[in-house]
Parts: sequence; C-alpha cells; structure tokens
Amino acid sequence: DDTLTTNNSWMRLNTAAGVTPEEDYALYSGYMAGDFDYESWTRQLSALYKSRGVLTRQSAKTALNNFELKAGVIETITACRDRGYTIMLLSGGFVTMAEAVGEQVLADVVYATSDISFDDAGNFDHFISGGEEGEAKANILRTYCTKENIALTDCIALGDSENDVPLFKLTGNGVTFTWCKPDIQSAARNIIEDIRDFPALLDIL
Repeated sequence: DDTLTTNNSWMRLNTAAGVTPEEDYALYSGYMAGDFDYESWTRQLSALYKSRGVLTRQSAKTALNNFELKAGVIETITACRDRGYTIMLLSGGFVTMAEAVGEQVLADVVYATSDISFDDAGNFDHFISGGEEGEAKANILRTYCTKENIALTDCIALGDSENDVPLFKLTGNGVTFTWCKPDIQSAARNIIEDIRDFPALLDIL
C-alpha cells in the first residue's frame, strides 16, 4: 500500500467483509492507545469479520487483488535489477496481495507477514498473523539475509509506513518519501519525492 500501489488494501478488504471504516478505526485506535496488544487487536478484528459472515476466499482474493501500481513502479524495479540488486517484496499485508503484486513487478522473492484462514466452505475463519508487522518484517529480512549470507548493511529498505521503521534501523539504509510522517522520515537515511527517484539514489549510496 502506497509504496507500490495506489489504493488501500485494508479498506478494500473491510468493504468486502462488511466492516465500516469507523469500526476498523475504533480497533486501530484502541491498539495505538495501548488499550490492548497486537494479538488482541487481530483477534477482535477476526471476530468482527466473522460476525458479518460475508467474506469468502473468492471475495477476499478479488478485493485484495483489485490494486493499481503507482506510476513508475515497473521501470524503477527494472532499473534496480539492472544495477545488480535482488528485489525483495516484504509486506506487512496479506500473502495473496503480496504475491499478486510481486508477480506483476517480477520481484525475486516475496514475503508477507499476514494471511487469512478460511473454513472448508470457503468462508472467513480468522487472520493468521506473524505478530506486530514491523517486528515481523525485520525478522523475515534478518532470517533471509542469514540464509543467503547477505550483510544487513548491504540491504536498502524502501517504505512509507511505521512498520518499515524497524527495517530502516536494521539496515541503516532506510529510504522513504517526502509525503510520509515525520517519525518515518526521521528514521530513514534518505528521503525521496517519488519512487522514480530511487534508482538515481542507488548510484550515490
């Protein structure tokens, strides 16, 4: 969401599940205020989805895959690959969407921290979470780099969200955008205006 695609996947999924923006925001606000932890937030949201009883495997796939790539994404990733970089798409979202985006942009490896479980009839059952998204993303990158014998400091993390901040700190090479929140910008090493500015930045890092 926002780094590579233009519309919010959670909003699309909520709509398909019959959950209002107000209901979703109330749970989000409770988590951000410290009223409950991430696991409890996920359980409560799962219960809300299940109570509506309208989300199916097919409708979830349709909602999540109804994305649009931002202008310049394909060209940017091609330019990064041409410079010898391995492209990892590491999402705090759902496997279904991450794989679909990864296929379009020809990412070398794709990981996501969340998934959805459906019952035998194909109806929503519960969310599958790897834990708080930022920590989960950092753990995935750390494990991948250990396996592939890659130094974390040789990685460059491009992102726009709070859950990218752990990646910025882990690599020391965070890149974000001028339109992101101040705390995200302060955690990044470099700030660009548009994703199409990223390849040129690689040439000077």
